[in-house]
Amino acid sequence: MKKSAKLSSNTRFYLDVWVIFFFALLITLPLYFFGIPGGADMPQHFQFASIFYDSLSHGSFFPSWADKINFGYGDVGIRFYPPLTYYVLSFFRLISGSWYDGACLAIVFFFFVGGIGTYLWAREWFSETSALVGALFYLIIPYHLNQIYQATLIAEFAAASIIPFCFLYATRVCRKGNNLTFTVWLYRLDY
Repeated sequence: MKKSAKLSSNTRFYLDVWVIFFFALLITLPLYFFGIPGGADMPQHFQFASIFYDSLSHGSFFPSWADKINFGYGDVGIRFYPPLTYYVLSFFRLISGSWYDGACLAIVFFFFVGGIGTYLWAREWFSETSALVGALFYLIIPYHLNQIYQATLIAEFAAASIIPFCFLYATRVCRKGNNLTFTVWLYRLDY
């Protein structure tokens, strides 16, 4: 019996995931060699991440007041930014032991998540090879790179990594959904 030269669907998927991971790692190598660029938003993001890290260290899951901002008078700004970015930064800070390494790992993570989301979404419409190429292009689109390498828009960058999953969900609802799924989708869209 002759073996097929084609990869199984699962093997191909895992191979593509590894390619996306290594591409995300390759894109972030300049951060390891030249440092994290100091954009206008960088101090604020790391200040918020530090507040989340301290809060989590003391057993509070969500900080209600940023006590280290405004010369010790505090600030409520952390309530207006999406907390996912700061939880991820805090998690990688905990794992790595330093803010620099934690931030680099978090950026690799968000690149990887965005690439996987784009890959899964593109697989709904195109072949696996085309989906992989689309995911790799998503990782290097100029604005996406600008968010990290020039403007340091870390919260926006993190949100951009989740958007492909929103498109994937909307695609699946429109293609395969029933009335209940559509109702849940509308509810999530509304709230």
